Amino acid sequence: MLDVRDLQVAYGPAPALWGVSFTLRPRELLCVVGPNGAGKTTTMKILTGFVEATGGKPFKTVNPATE
Repeated sequence: MLDVRDLQVAYGPAPALWGVSFTLRPRELLCVVGPNGAGKTTTMKILTGFVEATGGKPFKTVNPATE
């Protein structure tokens, strides 16, 4: 399970992403939709480790029975 709570990113003094929260359970799909500059790519970069969040945190819970 992936649990994301209140993700935030700022580039210098300018906030680029704030308040992103969601839970993704095993075998669920998530579609991220929004206009240019909404933070879709930044969110994916945080989840893959290319960008560090300045607030909030993604948590991955591993359940051996389901994975």
